[in-house]
Parts: sequence; structure tokens; C-alpha cells
Amino acid sequence: MLSGKVVIVTGAAGAIGKAIAMHLALDGARVAVADLRVDAAEAVAAGIRAAGGDAWATAVDVTKDDGPSTMVDAVVGHFGRL
Repeated sequence: MLSGKVVIVTGAAGAIGKAIAMHLALDGARVAVADLRVDAAEAVAAGIRAAGGDAWATAVDVTKDDGPSTMVDAVVGHFGRL
């Protein structure tokens, strides 16, 4: 259903965000796991990859004016599109 789609999940290191990211990945999405705590985001991405999904971790601070746009640029740089 989501095969090949690129999605961003912010707050993905938290319980709800992690569950959403995993669900999207298992439905075939390529997931950018974004969180202020990049080490925790990487752990979530690693779990998704271990389950057979495609995930990449990135840092984001959505409280900063340029945070979301910087994150989108990084995601497009990694996956080639959004």
C-alpha cells in the first residue's frame, strides 16, 4: 500500500511515534525517523531495519524556525525525494 513512499515521522523516538514509524515501514514506506534525540531515533530506525523495513534517522528540533525545513532537506538528500 505504501510501497516506495517516503514518509517523515517526527517525535519518532517516543512510544507513539515509534509505533507509527514501525507500522508505516511494515506497510512498505521508506521512513525518516526524526526526533530531537537522534541517538534514540537511530535506535528506532535500527529496529525497523531489523524487522525488514527501510528507515533512516535524522535530528529535528521543530521548535526552531528552520528545524522542519532543514529536516526536509536532509530527508530529500538521503532518500532523493519526499
